[in-house]
Amino acid sequence: MLKHVIHRIATVGTLETDSFSYKRRREFFNIITIVGGLASIPQAITGFGYDFYAGFFHLIWGAACILSVFVHHYVGFKIARLVTFIPVFTFASIAAARLGPESYPHISSLTLFMAVFFLHDLKKEWGWVLFYFLIECAMILLIESKIWKAPGAPEIASFSVRAGTLIGTVSFLAIELIYFIKIGLYNEQHVNQQLRETNLQLKQRNKEKDLLLKEIHHRVKNNLQIISSLLRLQSHEIKDVAAKEKFMDSVNRIKSISNLHETIYKSENILSIDMNTYLQNLALNLIESYSIKKVIELDIQSELINVDNDHIVPISLILNEMISNSIKHGFANTNSGKISILISRLNDENKYRLLYSDNGSWVTSKKNNSFGTELIQSLVGQLNGTIDRKPSPEKSEYSIQFEVIESNRI
Repeated sequence: MLKHVIHRIATVGTLETDSFSYKRRREFFNIITIVGGLASIPQAITGFGYDFYAGFFHLIWGAACILSVFVHHYVGFKIARLVTFIPVFTFASIAAARLGPESYPHISSLTLFMAVFFLHDLKKEWGWVLFYFLIECAMILLIESKIWKAPGAPEIASFSVRAGTLIGTVSFLAIELIYFIKIGLYNEQHVNQQLRETNLQLKQRNKEKDLLLKEIHHRVKNNLQIISSLLRLQSHEIKDVAAKEKFMDSVNRIKSISNLHETIYKSENILSIDMNTYLQNLALNLIESYSIKKVIELDIQSELINVDNDHIVPISLILNEMISNSIKHGFANTNSGKISILISRLNDENKYRLLYSDNGSWVTSKKNNSFGTELIQSLVGQLNGTIDRKPSPEKSEYSIQFEVIESNRI
């Protein structure tokens, strides 16, 4: 029953939306206010035994404590603190001044002053704390001066009064410190637990989103493969060799994008692509799609490790055009060949150079306005890059400088 009553008193004015630490400060305010209000009664009785004013002012600050509990409940916490602290500091000082320093050691007021620190946000309310401190200093001067000391007040307080006051003050200070240290530790544990739960929820949501995105890439890949297969079947009806070749080039472009989506949903990190692995698969798939019985050596080296999805598509299509041209034209009259792809970082960490070359024996046509050439130029432009083409009878070489931010640097 008593525990229930104390709990009801402590939680007056607190809100469910309050943080744990703030709620505990408000509960502590209620407790010290009720204790202070009740303590004023025996002090008022003792004070009336010496002087009317001493007892009267004890009752006033006691009534202010009780009033502040109702203010806390119906008006607000900040107003309630003012209703408590200002009257207590003021009227307790006057009561102590009537009784004198011998019978009312002002060290006991430190308990209330410590509570001021605990119950205020010092970053925002330091002005009020300074104001209370000035009242405390004025109280000490008033008491020590004995200007308004009552004639009937005792000159020398007994040892038991001083010892009891000191023990009570130290004990209450210790309770305040232990209480708020406990609040701080519990609040830290509570925050850490909330962070752990939030992290688990975020990981679960990210996992669900990854699965969803992988499923999307998987379905896009399937749809592109269906389109590629239908176009490949349609190509059998094309009689013109040149037209059929261009038609199949478009089919291979679609297949390259399809393979890209397949690589994405199979990778652990769907936001980036491992370039070395992807380029190796891209070249092998193109060699297989042309069904050539030639030994083609691949030399692929890339300092660009992880690429985001926005940049991998143009890079993929550029290399698709270059590898296709090498297979169809560079190695047309040979049984073997070598394709080299080197991507190196320039001095600027976001800029790279792509060197592509083959050892095929073909001469590029004088006409540079083919669709493949225009496509490469357009894709290089998407990468904010430049391209330099160096064809020769011995080999075909491209040098492309482009700008890209690796996904693990974002």
